[in-house]
Amino acid sequence: MLTGLPDGEYDISVDLPEGRHGLVAPAPFKARLSGAHAITAWDVRVEVAGRVSGVVVDEMRQPVSGASVYLNMVQDGRVIDDGPYWRGTSTTEGRYAFEGVPPGLYVATIGRPYSPAHARAHLGGDSVILGFADAVELQPMVATVGATILVDGTVRGQDGRLLETEFHVAVVGPFGLYPRSGSWEVTNKDGRFRLRLLRGVRYRFTSVDKDGRERLVFDAVADGTPVHLVEP
Repeated sequence: MLTGLPDGEYDISVDLPEGRHGLVAPAPFKARLSGAHAITAWDVRVEVAGRVSGVVVDEMRQPVSGASVYLNMVQDGRVIDDGPYWRGTSTTEGRYAFEGVPPGLYVATIGRPYSPAHARAHLGGDSVILGFADAVELQPMVATVGATILVDGTVRGQDGRLLETEFHVAVVGPFGLYPRSGSWEVTNKDGRFRLRLLRGVRYRFTSVDKDGRERLVFDAVADGTPVHLVEP
């Protein structure tokens, strides 16, 4: 309770003790007091967040320890790669858990050196819906080290000239690009490139202009077929 405050505008925020997993502080807000309202009180709600857990296994269904697992938010069917995320490491039993996760839509993925994979919810979806104080156990996530293949390619302009340019390449999944699966690459002065990619995996090639707008988006499966990109 805040009492006896003089007239004016105030910034109100709540700080929670460290280590109190499962508690989410409300967003800061402003309040203006004047006249009789100079003595007042606010009812501030602290949200109780949830827990997401699962297990990482190999192709023989044995636990995999030391695997990096990520939990990312999903909006409009797409992973928010540059937004808040949680990172964990599987235990000797292959277990991982994320505590204090606010309500929302999420996807859990495995990081390098394993091939891109995600954990499905037990209801069969590719992502998990988490409510207030929910505890969700995901289906086992299979960690595999996939075979790689060299993929050659070129980048040309509309006039057919080979371009020395920069482009982005990342793995495509059912919810857009896999988090942390991408890298920026550069062609040589003759507009050619060679990449070592995961065999049989679908990749998205993207270039952007100086303002960050996408100029080119091209999807291709890494099967040894050359990739020829044409910028608009």
